[in-house]
Amino acid sequence: MKKYQIRKCPCKTKGWAFPCTIEDDPLVYFHATPATNFKAIKKGGFKSKAELCGDDNNPLSEDVLPSVSFGKTSSVAYAYLMKSSTLSEKWCIFAVLYENTDPKNLREQGDSIHPCILVPPPKIIGYCFIPAGHKYCYSAPCQFKSPK
Repeated sequence: MKKYQIRKCPCKTKGWAFPCTIEDDPLVYFHATPATNFKAIKKGGFKSKAELCGDDNNPLSEDVLPSVSFGKTSSVAYAYLMKSSTLSEKWCIFAVLYENTDPKNLREQGDSIHPCILVPPPKIIGYCFIPAGHKYCYSAPCQFKSPK
């Protein structure tokens, strides 16, 4: 598993945080999560919110996904993170090799996938941390000015 550095202005590379060899691989997907989950995911793999929070005595609301979502590009994972966070905390984007692309196991939704089961589990091939307060631009020309 290789650590990558977030680029100062990812939009110059179509918004991607990882090299094109990773971004362009059709078997590589991306997952964004708070950095506080890094060690648990590295040690125990990915778990859905239903697996982490649900039990028979405490049913989950209908909006809780029974699967883990993965973006087809790191910018999709980053966009998810921007919708769910103010980036007041540090985040991590994982790049995973996921070879179980059996249509019976995958639910595709736009630019993301939702595997029904993670067997075999996706292999983490890389990650990058997104610092708290990071500013990101989605379109060229880039308007982001990095601090001097």
